[in-house]
Amino acid sequence: MRIKFDNTYFPKPVLNENLDDFNKNSFKISYSIKNYDKIRQKLTINVSVALENEYIKRQIKSGKVVPLLHLEQITQRQVEQLSLSESKEVEIDLLQYATNTEIEVMGILYCKESFALMDVENLNDVYRMLDKPIYFGRGDIIGYSNYIAIKLPEDRRIGSIFNLNGDKDKILNGDTLKVSLTNDLIDIILEEKVHKKLVDTYRSDPYVKKLIFSSIVIPALITAYTEMFNDYPTYKEKKWCKSLADKIEKEEKLKSEEIFVQSNYELDKIYHYVNIAMGDLYKDAIEFYHSKLEGDN
Repeated sequence: MRIKFDNTYFPKPVLNENLDDFNKNSFKISYSIKNYDKIRQKLTINVSVALENEYIKRQIKSGKVVPLLHLEQITQRQVEQLSLSESKEVEIDLLQYATNTEIEVMGILYCKESFALMDVENLNDVYRMLDKPIYFGRGDIIGYSNYIAIKLPEDRRIGSIFNLNGDKDKILNGDTLKVSLTNDLIDIILEEKVHKKLVDTYRSDPYVKKLIFSSIVIPALITAYTEMFNDYPTYKEKKWCKSLADKIEKEEKLKSEEIFVQSNYELDKIYHYVNIAMGDLYKDAIEFYHSKLEGDN
């Protein structure tokens, strides 16, 4: 997922704290968490830029170069414009990101307008030896910062307890879906074609991904709640079990140990509990899709 520059022999000088294309000059970013809104699932970070190159600073001031913040994860990408003079508050909508994967963050210096690097004195010996202007064209990446990983806050949102994967190890034996409860997250193994279609839909239309996700996890929730009635002590310390139990405790106003016992098992209760757990997912999906439709009108 991280931005990769495969050709290490850059045809043009690139600004970075670990390269010597520019003499004793660097470009890097830093961030701090300002606020985490658990209810709205918004994470706000303060991002600041450090740039040691007066020539590039002048190009930024003239609007020819733009510092950008690039955030990327499994199903989501976000780009924000930065400022050299002050830190920037960036809001991350956690509902758009997978909750068990770090967000990869990198600063980029993007060439918005073409210009010539006339002052070769800032460059290392090889570039100075060329002794001629170096031209940057619109769209060139003329600098990239250090790489940062943002670990998302843990919570008990229902969407954070599932792990979806394709059947790379060929364990389905003709089935479309398999559910495993042995790990901290509920593992849902999908037939490869189904998994690929799901991921493609995630990427093409984020406004409906929660609806699709919900339809996939219903069988997993039925399995999970059934096993919680059958053998609650075995699963009670797992993250997925704590999350599912937490929702039912609030509904029943009883402790999980009193709810999930074999003698209390009823099929109607399973369906009722699944509907409670799914409520947040469907509510989020409907709100996202409704806002999308309103924006298109």
